[in-house]
Amino acid sequence: MDFTSAYINLPIVIATTVDKAFIGEIKSVKTEKLGMVKGYAIANIFRDSIKDINIVDVESISDGLKRVESGELFGYIDNLMVIENSIQKDFTGVLKVSSRLDEEATLAVGTRNDEPLLKDIFEKLVKQSGMVVTRYALQFKLLT
Repeated sequence: MDFTSAYINLPIVIATTVDKAFIGEIKSVKTEKLGMVKGYAIANIFRDSIKDINIVDVESISDGLKRVESGELFGYIDNLMVIENSIQKDFTGVLKVSSRLDEEATLAVGTRNDEPLLKDIFEKLVKQSGMVVTRYALQFKLLT
């Protein structure tokens, strides 16, 4: 599979209940139960880079955030756009973003590697749409 250049980079954050303090560094809460959707590549990155991190696999974003709300999990890790949207829809006044981590979710378009022309077409589209995506992200404070 071939990939275009990234069309957006989203910060990875931790959502917790509103009573939790700001988390300056993920290592300070590595022994707490932190939920991530099962199969997310970023979970493996955290497991490999932070010794003894306590990542709990959850079935979905909603499942993870509900488990934080109930106290079963200390926090839930995902990208800012997903977490902010979910908090606004279903968890206003209950959950908050408590930390912005150094990692980012980089999104790109994948194409078949036996179709180089298709990759070139999508690359042009990504470059043309980059300004639109960046404006949207800045408007909603996803990028700084």
